[in-house]
This record gives sequence, structure tokens and C-alpha cells, in this order.
Amino acid sequence: MSWVLVAWDGPVPASADDAARIFEELESSVSEDDPPTDAIRGYVEELLARWPDITEDRSEDSPWADGPLIANASGPLFVFSLGLRSLSESIPYCTEVARRRGIVLYDQEQEEVYSPAGIPAVVSAPAHASSPRRWFFRRR
Repeated sequence: MSWVLVAWDGPVPASADDAARIFEELESSVSEDDPPTDAIRGYVEELLARWPDITEDRSEDSPWADGPLIANASGPLFVFSLGLRSLSESIPYCTEVARRRGIVLYDQEQEEVYSPAGIPAVVSAPAHASSPRRWFFRRR
């Protein structure tokens, strides 16, 4: 089991409904072959500076549920999974790095949006969500 977070370099949503819409638009417009934007690449690199990527010799210290982590980034979009045992430490760190770097972070499980620093946070459940959808793609 894992927890999925969505990060993007782009529009800041005004609500959780708006975040779901923006994510769907980004997901449909991005190709798995698109290289990550500089902002997304920098975000991933900073996360990996704190915790190692998953390899065949999976590190017990790594919160990532799959890897290589950069394989989950295409264009301005990065969808990644965290192992459940590490959430209390990993989600706050991922959120703090995203805010500082100007990246939007969307927690689909809680239907919460973490806005970049200097922009008010949005926390609300989308009206249409009876149960969170799980989106996930991997660059090949």
C-alpha cells in the first residue's frame, strides 16, 4: 500500500475542485516522453538529497514506494507514491520543499492542496469526490 501525491509546476488552484481539474488537464496534455521541467527536476533532486531513491537494494530509510523517482515526472507534472510507514515524516517534508520551491502539491487521499509559499493554502474536499481517484503514470 502507498500514498499518492501529485506535484506540478504551474497554475495554483483556488480550491480542491480546481486542483482536480488542473491535474486532469495536465495529465491529459503531458506525454510520458516529456522531460521534467527544471522546477520539477529540482524538486525531485531535493527530495532525493534527503532520502535515497529506491534501487534493487531498497533502502529501509527511503519513504518512496517506487523508483527511480524521476521516472514519475513528465513535463510540469510529478506523481509519486510514499510508503505508509513513513508518512508522518515524509509528507511534511515533501510539502515544505514544494512550498519553498513554488511547486503545487496535491494530496488526493485527503483532497488537500498545499500552495507555494506566499499563497494562501487551500484545503477542501472536491464536491464530486465520494472517494478519491488514484491517478498514476510512469515514464518508460
